[in-house]
Amino acid sequence: MKVLHFILLALVVGTGLPIYCHYTTHGVVNWIQCALAFFLWLNVVICYWEISLGLRIDYIAAEYEKIKAGERGTRGQVVWDFFNTKVTPFNVLSPTLWAHVWSSYASWDDSYADRKSFGFFADVGNGISTLIPSFVLLLGMTHQFLPARIMGVIGLVFFYQFFYQTSLYFFAYMFNKRYQGLTAAGLIGWVGGTNGFWIAIPLIGIYASLRLIFENNFAVFL
Repeated sequence: MKVLHFILLALVVGTGLPIYCHYTTHGVVNWIQCALAFFLWLNVVICYWEISLGLRIDYIAAEYEKIKAGERGTRGQVVWDFFNTKVTPFNVLSPTLWAHVWSSYASWDDSYADRKSFGFFADVGNGISTLIPSFVLLLGMTHQFLPARIMGVIGLVFFYQFFYQTSLYFFAYMFNKRYQGLTAAGLIGWVGGTNGFWIAIPLIGIYASLRLIFENNFAVFL
């Protein structure tokens, strides 16, 4: 199976199961629960990539130098080659395999090949600190094993840090003109699109968390 197909399958299954469990438990398909289920499971996947970033930063930096030197083709070719890499039972959990996410993205933002950058520390920190809260929120929306206000406080802190961190990263990216040399399509689609998602969905999460706190019930997911 290729990396692209594996990622799509993991996202479909990892998002679909919580939505199905929510439907069988409460008899409703709630758009907020669906959106947050996708975001939270995606973050679980990305947490592993971010941990791989911390474990393989030297490898990523070396691969990025090869990309910058033109040894791996164009930016688009580098990404396409990674998506076509084969995933096997022997390499599916390999940090080296998923390090290629970052060496590819470094061609758009070289801070991910630099262990001194904000982007490096922010993402590695996210991978370590948000993995468990992601599972708590993903399961808690349906199974309600914590009081609503406790869930709301966890969610408010969780989603706000994503909103703040992504907004700060995007401002730093634009302020330092790291977009120079990119096409408009590349900037909007690859940088703006990915970061825009990590701003928009956390705003939904903040809204849901505030309702959990003020209403002291799980009606926002029902």
